[in-house]
This record gives sequence, C-alpha cells and structure tokens, in this order.
Amino acid sequence: MYSITIGIPSFNEEKNITRLLDSILIQHIQNFEIKEVLISDDSTDNTPGKIEVFTKENPELNVILLHHSTRRGTSFAWNEIFKQAKGDVVILFDADVILDKNCISKIISTFENDGQVDVCATNPIPFGDSGKYYRAGKFISDWLRSIRQEIISHYTLIGRGIGIKNVLAKKIRIPEDIIAIDLYLHCKCLDLNKKIVYNDEAVVKFQTPDNLRDFLSQIIRANAGHDQLKDCIKKIDENLAKKTFLNMTMKNLLKDPLGGLSMISCVVFLPYYKFIHGKKIISSKWEIAQSTK
Repeated sequence: MYSITIGIPSFNEEKNITRLLDSILIQHIQNFEIKEVLISDDSTDNTPGKIEVFTKENPELNVILLHHSTRRGTSFAWNEIFKQAKGDVVILFDADVILDKNCISKIISTFENDGQVDVCATNPIPFGDSGKYYRAGKFISDWLRSIRQEIISHYTLIGRGIGIKNVLAKKIRIPEDIIAIDLYLHCKCLDLNKKIVYNDEAVVKFQTPDNLRDFLSQIIRANAGHDQLKDCIKKIDENLAKKTFLNMTMKNLLKDPLGGLSMISCVVFLPYYKFIHGKKIISSKWEIAQSTK
C-alpha cells in the first residue's frame, strides 16, 4: 500500500479551498489513509485563514500550510511540494477543482496495478452551465480527452490532477520561468525513461471561465507554454500522427457541433487579445482567471 501526499498549489482560493479539502477528507475516511496534505500558498485574500480553520477542525488529515507573502508562481509551489513531500506517491491538485468520489483511489490503483508506472494523468472534466464559454471549454476538454485516450502525447499531463512517485519527484526541479509546468514534467519524465499512463476513470472536475478575457488568457498561456518547450514537443510528437490529430478533431466536431462553433466564436478574437494583453498573460506567474475563483 502506497502512502500518499496530496499537494495543492494555491493562490487566492478562499472560495474553493475548503471545498477541495472536504472532498479529500471524505476519500481519506472512506478509502485509505493520506499521510499529509501540503498546501503551498501565495494568497493575498483569506485563503490561509480558511485553511487554518479547516486544519483545527480536522486534525486527522494532517494539513500543512506553507504560506508566502509574495507571489512566486506555480513552479515554485510544485518544487516546494516535491521537496517537502514524505509520501510514496505525490498527487497534485489545483485548488479550484472538484474531485470525483473515487478520484484518489483510482490514481493510487494505477500505481498498485502496475509497479512500473511512474506518473498517472487524470481526466479533467469541466462543470458549469450551458453558456457559450462552458460549451467552448467542454469542446476543448473533450478533444483533449479523445487524444489522451488514443495515445500518450504532450497533451497527456494536465496540471489539474497528476500523480507522481515521490522518488521521481525528488529528482525534478522546475525552472521558475516555465509556463507549462505539466508539459515540462512530461518532458523530464521522458528524458529519464519513466512510464506515464492516463487513467480515464480518475476524474477531476474544473470550472470553465465565464467571460472572453479569462477564456482566451488560458489559451494564450497554453500556446505560449507549448512554444517555450517546442523542442521537447518535437520528440513527443513522434508518437502523435497528424492523422490522429485531425481524426479526433473531426469526430469531436461531429459529436458536438455547437461546442465547436462556440469555441470558434471565442478564438476568432485571439489575435486581438494576444496583441492587447499578451505580455501580461504570457508569464510563469500566470494571470488569474477571476471567474474560476
């Protein structure tokens, strides 16, 4: 049985952090024992206060708050969690996600069922209403899922939920200027000849943006992060044929034409937003999508 460290990078998550901790606590009680929950926090709101109250009320979860008064970025948070973690497996969750009731057990079962697995990618699924930005976000999410189900590629690891063996995490330090830290992690694992798998049943739910600026800022940052690591992607893309890429796109368009149209109606504004806001958005200290907080 693997011991578990849950790692949560957090910034201004006052509205979300208790929800996530509650869902972790439920799985801790029902399924297995979590060794610790490490929260690396740069918040300027009342997130630390929320965490401290939860910790006092639920000491059995062993929540450890690592709070910082200045904003350092997600790469610093991941590095701090990797350094501090004591569990056999480190599971990273964004602070604004909602866990499926069996998410953590599904991640751990991946390692237990195959001792050669070093990293487990989860299945991020959006939640929200039926608005345009939700439909657009869901279309992108469904497309990514279809790619991950087909083959391991540079689309496999999504930072909203990742399980990694601690012995491997201890060997990795993410540079502070890296934007796509999940893609960097993927590249490092490949360099070290480590095995990455995708578990479709390990579901992590996330909230899509509800306005154009937040929606496009996430796309701009994702593109910039991939451009930053394009040499790494060339190696990974040996496994991702253009035919697969195009087939998955057409299948998803046929399956969800309204979602595809919603996505297109948003991305047509991408050049304008990139020109106006690009320098602020493209940073390792990401621009916060306020609508998801």
